[in-house]
Amino acid sequence: RSLNSFSPSGEWVTISLTKIKNAFFSIRWKIILAYLLVICGLFYVVNTSLTHLVGDYLYTQKLREEERAAQNLAVDVSSALSELRAGEMLSLAQETARAMDGRVLVVDPCGAVLTDTEALLNGTRMNQSEVAAALTQRDSASGYYALNLAGEKSLTGLYACPVVEGEQVLGAVVLVTMAQDMYDSLSSLQWRMLLYVGLLAVLVFVLSMSVTHLMFKPINEMNAVIAQMTRGDLSVRVKAKGKNEFARLAQAFNMMCERLESLDHSRSQFVSNASHELKTPLSTMKILIETMLYQDPLDEGMAKEFLGDINKEIDRLSSIIGDLLTLVKMDDNEMKLSRE
Repeated sequence: RSLNSFSPSGEWVTISLTKIKNAFFSIRWKIILAYLLVICGLFYVVNTSLTHLVGDYLYTQKLREEERAAQNLAVDVSSALSELRAGEMLSLAQETARAMDGRVLVVDPCGAVLTDTEALLNGTRMNQSEVAAALTQRDSASGYYALNLAGEKSLTGLYACPVVEGEQVLGAVVLVTMAQDMYDSLSSLQWRMLLYVGLLAVLVFVLSMSVTHLMFKPINEMNAVIAQMTRGDLSVRVKAKGKNEFARLAQAFNMMCERLESLDHSRSQFVSNASHELKTPLSTMKILIETMLYQDPLDEGMAKEFLGDINKEIDRLSSIIGDLLTLVKMDDNEMKLSRE
């Protein structure tokens, strides 16, 4: 549906209601999607960064505790390891294992297990890179392994610390702790944060719908007014409230409506006047011609007089039509004045 009105310049002013509605909904949904993308994107970045920071902090703290415990045990067990006192080594290892809630192994310089607090790997050789680094490079090393325990995957931390006496490496202390609980806590934190992102997205969507509804309420009113105008009612106006952009738009729209109503009235008046001017000579010619038709016998002098009057009315009609064409040229700005 469209609203058409003849302007002073001869151009057709067209306002497409369908296009305005499509543009309104397009802009509204773009604003809502922009809010969702920006806020949820920022919240997701914060969520990811926070999870990484917390994870790094927890793993660093855990590594420091393991390092301190393993170094203390390496100092305590050095004498027992040098003299191969298995009972003392086991006692010290069990004490540290209980304190760290983990498992402690003591290996010789070749990596063979001398003491295992769980008595499962005694006599076997540990080939882990952390153990090899502690024995060959005399430097502590740590790592994490995913183990399959009782059909369930579990994350395990391993820390190896060399046992040194003078310049000689007597062996190494291996501290094994469970890190699955910490990993599960981080995963749970991440899922909760993602849940919060989802709830925030819903909240932002609802708020955006409310805000955009208030923002575009004047546009809805303008659409309703345009719908009335398309049905021929040019007297309707939009309520301009406040001093914001929508109020100024409503004022401009009302001014356009007043102009269109004035133009429509002027067009109707023009058609009425033009019809009256054209009807007068036509009526006169009709009367003269009917008189000649029904006058019997018709006097020659009277016939010439009537034909002369008809000729004058035709000239008058041509003059009126010429004036109308002149007005059209003036409206189209094609009239060139000849000053005489």
